[in-house]
Amino acid sequence: MITPSDRSGALESVLLVDDDASGRIVLGISLRQAGYRVRSSGDGQEALKILRREAFNWLITDARMEPMNGFALSIAASKVQPELRIIMISGLCSAENMNGYPIERFFPKPIAVDQLLNSMHGLK
Repeated sequence: MITPSDRSGALESVLLVDDDASGRIVLGISLRQAGYRVRSSGDGQEALKILRREAFNWLITDARMEPMNGFALSIAASKVQPELRIIMISGLCSAENMNGYPIERFFPKPIAVDQLLNSMHGLK
């Protein structure tokens, strides 16, 4: 199996942010099985603290969270790590809501994991 790696050969890393614990766990398992190194967070503020301490290749974030939603997180995260690739997931928003934000792709919930992984591979 080919695993996703950055230019140095290290596994690519994902910060997965979703206030829905069960969805976060299931998607995290799928990303790990696909070869990504995954760190998870249940809210945007915690995720931002993690981003200030650790470098990631990808941020996958839910749109609707409290107290910091995924839109605000995407802006703050892109300032902390400008090279970060950002993907938004949501059951309540659509791709049209992403305009003006540093978000490269949008996926509706429930997530089609194969499409997400193919998209991540295509964005490299």
